[in-house]
Amino acid sequence: MADKNKYVVHKGRNPGEYKTWGETNDQVSGYPGNCHEKVDSTTGTPYGDKHYVVYGGAKPGVYDNWRDTHDQVSGYSGAQYEKAKSAEDAVNKWTDFKTYPKRGN
Repeated sequence: MADKNKYVVHKGRNPGEYKTWGETNDQVSGYPGNCHEKVDSTTGTPYGDKHYVVYGGAKPGVYDNWRDTHDQVSGYSGAQYEKAKSAEDAVNKWTDFKTYPKRGN
């Protein structure tokens, strides 16, 4: 039975859309800095309302998709990021971080 999901490879051997995880994995496995995500097979959009906070990366801040988040943290030494529950949650996490930055141990 075919996988009901669709996958998008943004950075890999052959970027594009794939119908199965096996095909997708062939494109990203062992590929440095690969970027891929599962998307709705009908609309081609990522599942859910995804928001991320990049604390340490090329350009720290709030992002509303994995591709942009990945661009900020991939290959960045000391990268730190977190998935938020909503856009509001992401903004709150970022505001808290900017107001009360964590200090080293």
